[in-house]
Amino acid sequence: MLVAEDDQFSPVPRIRSFDSLKVGETVIAIGAPSGFSNTLSTGIVSQLRVLDGQKLVQTTAAISGGSSGGGLFDDKGNLIGITTFKIRDAESLNFAISIDEYLRP
Repeated sequence: MLVAEDDQFSPVPRIRSFDSLKVGETVIAIGAPSGFSNTLSTGIVSQLRVLDGQKLVQTTAAISGGSSGGGLFDDKGNLIGITTFKIRDAESLNFAISIDEYLRP
């Protein structure tokens, strides 16, 4: 039987702040477009925006109708945002509200 030493592993933080994100890094969106639950799409962080004081992660990961409210994760599985909206009649202009917005007191 293999036994791991206590100090051999470090826990994954599970969330990542807006200020630590970098344009170009890989992201994964999980949603339920048109009722198809647990659908994954991949993309990159295409920009980090602050609009009306709200931190938004712009991404190329597809956010289709029904997918808003799903999670946006980095490539390590950390939650970085909640998918919210896309710009209609545009390509790859998808947005998630930063998880920081949900953690504010």
